[in-house]
Amino acid sequence: MTDKVLEIQLRNISRNLSRQFTLLELLKFLKNRGIFPVGNITNTPKEKIAFLSLKGANKTTIDKFIASLNLDGKEVKKESRYTNLHNEFLGTKVDKFIQSGHWDEAVRVANVRIVNRVKKLSGLNEDGVSLVQKAFSPKNPILQLSKIPDEQVGLMHLFIGAVFAFRNPPSHDDENKWPEEECVSKLHLANYLMAVLDKAEKVDHIYEVKLQLANV
Repeated sequence: MTDKVLEIQLRNISRNLSRQFTLLELLKFLKNRGIFPVGNITNTPKEKIAFLSLKGANKTTIDKFIASLNLDGKEVKKESRYTNLHNEFLGTKVDKFIQSGHWDEAVRVANVRIVNRVKKLSGLNEDGVSLVQKAFSPKNPILQLSKIPDEQVGLMHLFIGAVFAFRNPPSHDDENKWPEEECVSKLHLANYLMAVLDKAEKVDHIYEVKLQLANV
């Protein structure tokens, strides 16, 4: 393999690594394979750090590294521990972000879709906490999640807590992203909330008013 071909291969590997790992994950990934970071990690882009680090390693280390990818440097995939998505997430951006390893975005978009589904099912144009409180109000619900009042309250608060804590990732800074394992847990909760909405029943308040008037 010529130096030019090797350089192109290392650039392709570096590009894929930078897309699929945060900076801290990238540094750990390289160190675990005997490749020590090169460059100022504060000011140097991830892709350049990966390329300089790989280029600075000896040939034996590089050969072992490329062989460990088992993909000839064309693509680097992180194994996902999450495969069982709710139908409302399958084939959407949630699915695509999981496949590409962008876990924060997968969590964010999943919760955006939950909010949008609550809007659609309830017919409300509200957003945020007011949407969830009006849709699932224990005293006057538009969407009944449970016929047990306490359970209705509990599920309402689950939506409030999950959707509005996870709809916006903590930061777009690579240093502060949620780790994959944490995102997997959040996606399990998003799956559960979607399943709860599958069973939600819309309350016909006009019918209830008529029934009350008829009994007067």
